[in-house]
Amino acid sequence: MRHVLRSIAVSVAIAPALFVNTAHATSWFDYSSTPAVQITSTDFHAATLLRKVTVVCPKAGFIVANATSQFAIFPSAGGWAYVGAGFSLAINDPAPTEMDSNSAHYISAYSDGITESGATQRVASCTAGQTMNVFFMGYLQTAETASSAYNPTLVVQFFDTRI
Repeated sequence: MRHVLRSIAVSVAIAPALFVNTAHATSWFDYSSTPAVQITSTDFHAATLLRKVTVVCPKAGFIVANATSQFAIFPSAGGWAYVGAGFSLAINDPAPTEMDSNSAHYISAYSDGITESGATQRVASCTAGQTMNVFFMGYLQTAETASSAYNPTLVVQFFDTRI
């Protein structure tokens, strides 16, 4: 019995040393998803809203936003043509329907129709109680393009600690 108690005492004494490098973080996530959104705007500064998530940071930390979709892009009049669509994430943008040029991505081709997957990610710091509006946007690069975003999904995660 004495050896068992000594083993327990030693284990309790060294346990904190085993966890010195462990990160203790507060984290959570929220998301928005839908089956399909037709992209109708040809204006980079007034893009089509694909998804929006609004979060309030529980304390100072970071949000990580990830957006994905399958894009169907084809000539609006049929046949072959240059077709293209763009997408981006905007965070707390004063003009929320504007594509963010720092995170804009494009899919284009001379085609009679293509489907491509698209994904983008952004990180932003936030303060305790700060409201963060995250927008997943899409637009048509030409008036000859028709496009839909299938299963556009926006996931926003909060972390209070960087590892």
